[in-house]
Amino acid sequence: MCALAGVQYRLNPRQFWNTNREVDLQPTGYRFRGQEGVHPPLLAMWHCSGCYFTAEAGDFQNPLEGVLIRPETVAFALKERMRTDVGFRRVVDMLRAGIRLESANFVQAFKLHLLAFKIWDAIGAMVKQDYLKQAKYSLLLAWLYRDLQTADPARAQTVAQLELLHATLQRDWPDVPKTETAALQKAVTYYDESLSISTFAKDPMNEIMTHHRIGRIQMKMGQFEAARDIFRKNTIIAQAIAVQARQQLAYRGSLPGREEVTGAAREALVDRQRKLESLMTDESRLNDTLRAALAAQAPKPR
Repeated sequence: MCALAGVQYRLNPRQFWNTNREVDLQPTGYRFRGQEGVHPPLLAMWHCSGCYFTAEAGDFQNPLEGVLIRPETVAFALKERMRTDVGFRRVVDMLRAGIRLESANFVQAFKLHLLAFKIWDAIGAMVKQDYLKQAKYSLLLAWLYRDLQTADPARAQTVAQLELLHATLQRDWPDVPKTETAALQKAVTYYDESLSISTFAKDPMNEIMTHHRIGRIQMKMGQFEAARDIFRKNTIIAQAIAVQARQQLAYRGSLPGREEVTGAAREALVDRQRKLESLMTDESRLNDTLRAALAAQAPKPR
């Protein structure tokens, strides 16, 4: 944001890939070309020591895509928040202390993930990202908590250090997400908030995709009835949009106030239709899984 030159570290994306995903779309089953490398999420975040901006590589390099605001304006606002908000400054200083970006360990990864979450929460309203960035970084934090259970060879030491970090942060950040479930619930809350913004929710595709993400997270949390209900709502909306799109694509004529869809507009409509069909197929499979899960939870007859 502040244009301070610095070295950042990332894994070469050509040297690793994931072979699977969790129901909430977390990449899993990493494979490496040649010798096994660092667990990728440990080097996911980039950090600026000048303005404290912290984000995934893509967001770090292009944080204001589609936003009519200059990076230096955001950098100045962060500096002002640090100067005027003592609690915010203490949290940021605590999380950025001792950061060495060339290191790859879970404790540092948690500090950077929490810092990214806190920074985006501070600037989200300013850059008008419709709460989607906050939801994204909540979800990334949840995934890191999940990875801690299986991918950290020093798990016991990491847990002890995290407990100390959480206890220290809680003075100025009472609702700091300290578990996977807490971070997942934050993501759901932010996705819900995004639907309250008229400029975002007025596009039905945004509403459908956001409901889809919420439903997947609820499935991961075991909230099967809530996920089923949101997928049902999604199906109704998606079917209505699909019917409207088919009618627009099929229209050939020149009635007053109605024109045939051609050119780039037609291509965009066809692409929208394909995405809808793919989403509805995906949710049909998810609903099958939900039915089985709810049946397994039902009381057994005596």
